[in-house]
Amino acid sequence: EDEDVAYQPVPWHGVLAPEGVYTGDGRKFMPDSLTWRDLPLPLLWQEKSGMGHEGSVIVGQIANIFRENGLLIGEGTFSDTEEADKVVGLVANGDLRGVSVDVDQAEMSVEDDEKESMLFHKGRISAATMCAIPAFSEAYIAIGYRPVPEVADEEMPLVASPTGPVTGGEDVPLPFGVAEFKR
Repeated sequence: EDEDVAYQPVPWHGVLAPEGVYTGDGRKFMPDSLTWRDLPLPLLWQEKSGMGHEGSVIVGQIANIFRENGLLIGEGTFSDTEEADKVVGLVANGDLRGVSVDVDQAEMSVEDDEKESMLFHKGRISAATMCAIPAFSEAYIAIGYRPVPEVADEEMPLVASPTGPVTGGEDVPLPFGVAEFKR
């Protein structure tokens, strides 16, 4: 007979958005332009592509946000729901990794009328949505805790890659059962 197993939240980490980098369609958050609402914030998932983040459902929470080397780093856990289980499976398989911030209180200007480049001088993160095609190629979510380098060096990146170990750091093992998780 199966024993009841207590739910253990599955942790995630990643880059929610870079500052000072253009999207493919000409948008950019200026350095130090982003703030965020009081934590925790919702982590959503847009299963089907649509306008904005239409149809998104909550699959977890953002428990921590901080700025590091021009990147807004997020950390949190996935929820105990069917949708979250599906997302964890997609991320574990490498089928989903994109994330896009939902921003309110935005103040922006047009940088170049011909290119229609949009500069965000101010914005407040109110949520983040996992999606197939994020605006910033740097934005991702990976399963597990964020690896931290053993030794900081000016030339050493301090952010984990979703496809490999951090330079100068060590891989952090995934939580029990996540490596085997398949839906």
